[in-house]
Amino acid sequence: MNLENFVQLNEQPQELILSNDVKLKFDFTPSLHETKRLLILINGFQRTRQDFRSFRKKLKELSPHTATISFDNRLSPGETEVSHSLPFSLADIAQDALLLSKIFQKKLNVNSWSVLGISMGGMVAQIISCLETDHFLKNIFLVSTTAGGPERIFPSHFNKNIHKEYSPYENLLHVQKSMKYYFGPKFLSRSQLFFETLCKTILNTQKNQHSFANPKEQFRESLNFDVRLFLNPLKTKLTSKKFILISGDCDDIIPVENLFLLEKIYSNSESIIYPDMGHLLLIENPEQFVSDVAKRLNDSTLF
Repeated sequence: MNLENFVQLNEQPQELILSNDVKLKFDFTPSLHETKRLLILINGFQRTRQDFRSFRKKLKELSPHTATISFDNRLSPGETEVSHSLPFSLADIAQDALLLSKIFQKKLNVNSWSVLGISMGGMVAQIISCLETDHFLKNIFLVSTTAGGPERIFPSHFNKNIHKEYSPYENLLHVQKSMKYYFGPKFLSRSQLFFETLCKTILNTQKNQHSFANPKEQFRESLNFDVRLFLNPLKTKLTSKKFILISGDCDDIIPVENLFLLEKIYSNSESIIYPDMGHLLLIENPEQFVSDVAKRLNDSTLF
């Protein structure tokens, strides 16, 4: 089956039927001008492709030759459908992204593509960088994420033994208690109404989950992630990939110290640290965030 025939170059939500057990839901945003590059966006734990709507719209203006794709991860509360009988791994999400990149590279007639992953999505992006050995993958944006493994730095409030079996949020108070760690203190102090609304939305989303096992499986995979299980040091050194490492210095979910560990693994990297910001940079400073991404995409020296 030629899956290329089943995708469209328009902004309507699309579904790609990979098998009887997997239906991948995604959005495609065409470039403003002639398409020269493609950016795949991968969200984090229990988040959906909808988080990228305003980002994609602004990026289209700032990087007019870049088309973007965002999709709902397997076992997230979005619209991607996966049979519960299938085993789950972050590598499955990586393979979904790689498939979309290959289909759309051919459909758009472009060779250059990049990937941006946030938090758990950043783990997936690292797997992609290990699996994709051709020279077409240019930039890997790793946002608020970690290489995992024994050197991973956890926040002071995190207890591995307690969190091994992640349970869905049970009530609004529970959600608020958990979500306060995702933002920098300055943002929380000036955005209390937004924070309360966000927590209510998250609670409703979790209640609509098809299976309470989904968050647990995603969480366990994220907790056990170790990029060294996928890494081929020789191939990583010889490729033309560039890693852009982005973090807030007040991240209390995946502390900024994890960025310093990523710097040791990826020698061809650039680091951007946002002062006084937490884990969700896409919310705390969306204008600066999309500007920083667009600038690196537009860098002619990378293409």
